[in-house]
Amino acid sequence: MAARENMETTIRKRHDILEELVDSSQSKPDLVSQMDLSRSTIDRGVNELLEHDCITRTGSTYEATETGRLAIREYERYLRFVETIKASPKILNEVPTNTFDTVFLRDADFDLVDDQQPWAVLEKSTELMKNAKSLKGTVPVIFQRHFADLTDSFDTGKEVELIWDNSLYHSLSEEMQEMIATFQEYDQATMYRTDLTDSYAIWILDSPEGNHASIAVFTNGGIRGIIRNDTCAAVDWALSQYEQRKESAVSITSRHTHNCN
Repeated sequence: MAARENMETTIRKRHDILEELVDSSQSKPDLVSQMDLSRSTIDRGVNELLEHDCITRTGSTYEATETGRLAIREYERYLRFVETIKASPKILNEVPTNTFDTVFLRDADFDLVDDQQPWAVLEKSTELMKNAKSLKGTVPVIFQRHFADLTDSFDTGKEVELIWDNSLYHSLSEEMQEMIATFQEYDQATMYRTDLTDSYAIWILDSPEGNHASIAVFTNGGIRGIIRNDTCAAVDWALSQYEQRKESAVSITSRHTHNCN
């Protein structure tokens, strides 16, 4: 345990030296010149990295080992993740940690609500939905304006599948019911309903630019923000969450009346 902790400390303290040695081998004088550090600092850093096999020496030059390359890559990934969390507490504080996998946060884009223009947060997601070839989504809450934007794009031939929250579906206004009736007439649209307890909506889109997934986070006061991610891991997680909710859902389209398995 002690050696591992010392290595972690070394990577944190000497990551700048290790980064310099990832792309090319360099001597100590080279490092002093390029990094504007004292020779004594370079000596200590090089010795500590050698101790943990993060770098290797050939003659008077040093370069990163595979251990060092992996260590610096994971360290940088950790820093990016921390920066992501720091930049988005207003969204993340509204998401129950026991229902949300951090894999969705890695390399994600965050759209935060502007109190002066709250609807602007939906612009990027709406654009992605309009351009998508197909989309699947859960509907724990509904904004009429957003749903209208979605239905306006149906003439592009996209396949749409929605899972509504039971209580929400049964409490829709007459105007929303009319919009949904129009939606049900669309040949490539399918709707289901089940009990959704999430404070966020899950969307998975297949677009010309590739697959995207998004999480729209809500509070009692409305939408809090949107997390968008197009990495394979994030899309796979979102799709698995969607399919879990679909397992207990009942079809509410006019063409199907069976339970989903």
